[in-house]
Amino acid sequence: MARLSKLACPASANDGSLSSLPVPPAPMVTGRLQQTLADCVERQGKALHSGKVSTVRLCPERASRGRRVPNSNVEEVGLTVATDLDGKSVEKMAPHVNEPVYAWRNDSFVAAFPSEVVRITYGINFSQVFVPGSNSCPLLWRVLSDSASQKYDSPQIVPSSIFVIGSSRL
Repeated sequence: MARLSKLACPASANDGSLSSLPVPPAPMVTGRLQQTLADCVERQGKALHSGKVSTVRLCPERASRGRRVPNSNVEEVGLTVATDLDGKSVEKMAPHVNEPVYAWRNDSFVAAFPSEVVRITYGINFSQVFVPGSNSCPLLWRVLSDSASQKYDSPQIVPSSIFVIGSSRL
């Protein structure tokens, strides 16, 4: 089995490269209209651990307010059309896994196994997290497609498990 000794990780949040920055007090002139929500959106549901009803409300922000990520943080977009010698686009084989590959750091891991379908496998082992009916690390997986040729959209990838650690409450 192949083993990756380190997980690739983003730059430290302290260097500001991945964090959003507050908008400066003076309006920025970009030549484009500021984009925001058209109207307020509100969703209500049960809280994960307490079971109490919780409400989240997102509302549009006034111009030149809120958070922004400056374009200077984007180094490369990476969009290139590959062509052959005749100028036609070149077909590219879909990426695939020939043998199991895994990587871990501390109590987290990610793994990839050969398969005809895409499966996302992940696990956690936080001592602070209570998992009902279990006293061990939950191991969860989900099949995103039953066809090797089907394309994946974010609605198929976005569903996930959310763990709330009690000490992180505001």
